[in-house]
Amino acid sequence: MTAPFMLHKGLAIYQRRPKNGPAKASVLLLPYPHAHCHRPMIDEALTDLLLALQCRVISFDPPAMFSSTRKTDMSLEEMVRCTLESLSLLEIERPVTVMGHSMAALCALAFCLRYPEQVKRLILIGAPSGYRCIRRFGMPKNWHFWQLEKWQCMYWGALALFNKQNLAQYKKLGNLVERVSLVNPSLAEPWLIEPGDQQRPPPKRSQWIQTVPTIELLPQLHQIQQPVFLAYGQQDPQTPVPVGEEIQSVLPNAQLTLFPHSGHAPFADEPEAFKQWLAEVI
Repeated sequence: MTAPFMLHKGLAIYQRRPKNGPAKASVLLLPYPHAHCHRPMIDEALTDLLLALQCRVISFDPPAMFSSTRKTDMSLEEMVRCTLESLSLLEIERPVTVMGHSMAALCALAFCLRYPEQVKRLILIGAPSGYRCIRRFGMPKNWHFWQLEKWQCMYWGALALFNKQNLAQYKKLGNLVERVSLVNPSLAEPWLIEPGDQQRPPPKRSQWIQTVPTIELLPQLHQIQQPVFLAYGQQDPQTPVPVGEEIQSVLPNAQLTLFPHSGHAPFADEPEAFKQWLAEVI
């Protein structure tokens, strides 16, 4: 695991530079605001792709996650503040390219709305615009009633929503979501359920699910003037193509690219095609 570049008032901030020559660009890669991730964003596949494209990558751990010891209020505004704090402390030349996947992309949209002068372009993968589009288009809404996964997702999700979930149930929900979100389920990295997990609480940031119903950015997205590059998998159950089409329809300067053989993570399902697309838009 990469060590933080700095720890500022309990916030772990990272940067990585390409090994082969100087960086051609800096990219602020936002972390997931929830706890359904195995490692810091600075060690994830998206960072490796950006480094391979000669990009300097900046990221941070959200409060109460991994190396960040700062207490959290679990708000979207907190993620926006931490993003600005990371940029300011590292003295990154701005405006900067901001990139995010899934809920991190939602945070990227919020940051651009709050601090438009800081953002050069947005690169968003499987982005939601808020709670309404998830409820309207995403799982488990888009599953048939006879699918077991629908009822499992609803049950474990409800436990999380009402803060009644234990660590074992949290891991089961994570395994389910990760498995169904990929066209190739063998690429999913499982959460191992250990003895005693039924008596342990889930990670603190699992409570992000309670924040999501308060977020709705779609009515504001027309304010974003920067170029926005949207990528969605055509087989994505979390943020299906209509989510991306709806976001594109309200953004003044957006391009939508679909990956036909991908689910929620085109960089995993179609790594070469995704890398080529990323090289063109970075």
